[in-house]
Amino acid sequence: MPKKLKKRISGLLAALAVAAFAAVALFPVALNLLSSFLVPSFFDNKTTIGGFMYYSLSRGAVFSLSRYADAANGSLARAALNTSLYALSISALSIAVSLPAAYALSKFRLRAERPMLLAAVAMLMLPPVALCVPNFIIFDRLGLVGSPLAMILPATFPGLAIIVFRQFMAAVPDDALYAACIDGAGSFTVFAKIMLPQIKGSIFSVFLLLFANASNMADQSVILLKNNEWSPISVYLRELFLNSPDLILAPVSLVVLFFILALAASRRVFSLSPSDEFSFKVD
Repeated sequence: MPKKLKKRISGLLAALAVAAFAAVALFPVALNLLSSFLVPSFFDNKTTIGGFMYYSLSRGAVFSLSRYADAANGSLARAALNTSLYALSISALSIAVSLPAAYALSKFRLRAERPMLLAAVAMLMLPPVALCVPNFIIFDRLGLVGSPLAMILPATFPGLAIIVFRQFMAAVPDDALYAACIDGAGSFTVFAKIMLPQIKGSIFSVFLLLFANASNMADQSVILLKNNEWSPISVYLRELFLNSPDLILAPVSLVVLFFILALAASRRVFSLSPSDEFSFKVD
């Protein structure tokens, strides 16, 4: 078989495999979106074939926006705003804390470098629910239980961001930093004008990861917020599912579509390869 034809066949098979995985991953999203436009009475008609029950679109399928009209209330909007507040605040503060920490771990000789890295890895392995009770005790003594700060402050020290940023910064050539220091640049100037522009792709990717993780917080909010008006959308969806299961299809579809559009709008999302980051100009 000619090499050119073999290469085309292998490329076609790879494309088909990727398309198959994408179809499997997006099938629940498409099914939920389609179901959100069907009237609740549609799910009362079931077709049994070989012991399995099916819903047939050809039998009484009526599309309606009733679920979205019922979901468009003040509670959903307030929960969405709360989640946006938590996600943006946690992501921004985490980036601001992680970048200097990663810079110190990657470019300075620290005696406690290894214990710090082990602590960052331990933070990744520790489930968030294990910290809920200690956080509750701390914030209860501070009088912050029920406040948004109880959700934001414990999540501003992510081990993931520190580890990822450290790996990217370690790949930046030290000669470029030394050259800037010889030209009279201080540590802050080197960090802000030399280091950060070289890892801007990773900063955006990590920001999206932190934003998605902060948007899904549920256990912490139940304990630290006591289900008050500051509850995020995850708690709102849980309560809506328990009280009105038929209405949850619409807000879930809106949340999923929001994240899909956010990912699609980024050309460099999850681009964790630093090979195209380093472009120093020599005068």
